[in-house]
Amino acid sequence: MKKQGVLSLLELVIVIAIIGVIVSLANPLYSQFVIRAKIVETLTLLTGLKTPMVEYYDNLNKWPSVASVGGKTSGHYTSIITSGAVDNEEKFYVEATMKGELAQKQLRMVYEPSTSDWKCTVNGVADPIDDEFLPAYCRNN
Repeated sequence: MKKQGVLSLLELVIVIAIIGVIVSLANPLYSQFVIRAKIVETLTLLTGLKTPMVEYYDNLNKWPSVASVGGKTSGHYTSIITSGAVDNEEKFYVEATMKGELAQKQLRMVYEPSTSDWKCTVNGVADPIDDEFLPAYCRNN
């Protein structure tokens, strides 16, 4: 008499093979998701600096350092955040350098005085983050 509910060896091998295929397809997608999540932390730190930086400039007519406005200069995935002026232009930026698997990759938020707006970009940085990992509003700006 055949027992009910017991898998044969062949059925078990097929189930394991299917699980292996699913894992091998999902792993690259998961890795990209993890990298994007790390970049979101950096963008959050940079975004939090926008208002204090502009207020400082409006009050004292000079751009501050990140520390002088009480901003965080690092994060869990961000090694350092710096600020400065864009060469030969009236624009100002805050720039983050990543750490971990994105070590030394950089991202910038640039203040455009003509529009009073900040733009996310990798232009002008030494080692930009690849476009595939950036949000759409940061690509090719």
